[in-house]
Amino acid sequence: MPQATGPALKVTAIQAEGAMPDRLLKLSAQAPAQTDFLVWPEYAFAGNLLAAKQDLAAIQGRLKERQCILVVGTQTYAPRGSEWFNTALTLSSDAVLGQHIKNHTVHLFDDGTPGTTANIVSTPAGKIGTPICFDCDFQDVAQRMTLAGAECFLVPSMDVANWGERQHLQHAELARIRAAENARWMIVSSSSGRTQAIDPQGSVIGQLPLFEPGLLNAELYRVEPQTFFTRYGWRFGQIVILLALLTAVPSRRAD
Repeated sequence: MPQATGPALKVTAIQAEGAMPDRLLKLSAQAPAQTDFLVWPEYAFAGNLLAAKQDLAAIQGRLKERQCILVVGTQTYAPRGSEWFNTALTLSSDAVLGQHIKNHTVHLFDDGTPGTTANIVSTPAGKIGTPICFDCDFQDVAQRMTLAGAECFLVPSMDVANWGERQHLQHAELARIRAAENARWMIVSSSSGRTQAIDPQGSVIGQLPLFEPGLLNAELYRVEPQTFFTRYGWRFGQIVILLALLTAVPSRRAD
């Protein structure tokens, strides 16, 4: 297990499909005292939260009461036109601390314009990465965030109930792979599951039943060292292809 930096981070992830902000706030109120982070699912706020001033004020008011930070799945819009982005916003009681735009939007689904950056969010409690759902089906976003200094991952996700149990369980495995590749603690807040907390070895330390609304409380730790995979291992496939091409070139025989 990689050495942690600083005290445990107390994190609560909400699992609730189709819940309105007031319902999510009521569920969040059940989080333990001294919670550092709340995590809501992808599309928890189905619209532009930054433009919904009344809802934003209500959410930030609750954050002020609890003295915690929220990672929430929502939408943001380009300054002009109708282009929009599937976004993980990180909010304190009085500021937007950062945002991540989903890089890997879901195929054949109206999932917004893909982002191209994998920035981290610096918070008073540490540097976090907030990949969104399908981002964790690929190695690059979590790897780039770890290289940029992410010390743990807080992940909004949306696995809708009608996808079925097998799809939910299969998707949950991919988040565990990303945690192990980069040796980072991770918590995933999924709309209908699997909401789960994962240690740096990819082992599940807590999870909620599929399809049932609820809260998952977990302690995560910040980790700074980077793995071989984070730095170089993701090139393994490229190297294998290159070697295969080189060995496939026939050698020239001497006359």
